[in-house]
Amino acid sequence: MTGPFETEAEARQLAAVQAVYDAFNASPGAGHMALRNERMLLESCAAAGGRLIAFDRRIIAWLAGWEPETCAVVAGLITQAGCGTTRAVAAALLSLAGWIQHRLAGPTEDVRRIGEDTAAALRDLARACQECAVGAASRGEGRRDGR
Repeated sequence: MTGPFETEAEARQLAAVQAVYDAFNASPGAGHMALRNERMLLESCAAAGGRLIAFDRRIIAWLAGWEPETCAVVAGLITQAGCGTTRAVAAALLSLAGWIQHRLAGPTEDVRRIGEDTAAALRDLARACQECAVGAASRGEGRRDGR
């Protein structure tokens, strides 16, 4: 999914939304959009790294009863939320890689010292990720499996 969206018309242009309407037009009937809407929502949860249990799935099924544009917006929000952490980690790793490359370019740098500094930076990053996950769990957000 993508987003954010300025208008409902923008959300309607998504391929996933069009696929729901195309399938419905081919086989109309009550509830026929819900299965594809539910798939759209579940795929966004999976992409964000979420783990769903019974009540979560019940809410996803309820949301799937709304029109495809609404489901696309919710799926986009879920995907964006999952990407925020990924972007932060990616930025930190890119920064670390640049720092290593810069240090290795220096004629007097000790490779062992660079390795030790890099390991320390990676440990700090891992601790920050763990703290973020613990904080999110204490607020009832994110994954429920401790990862």
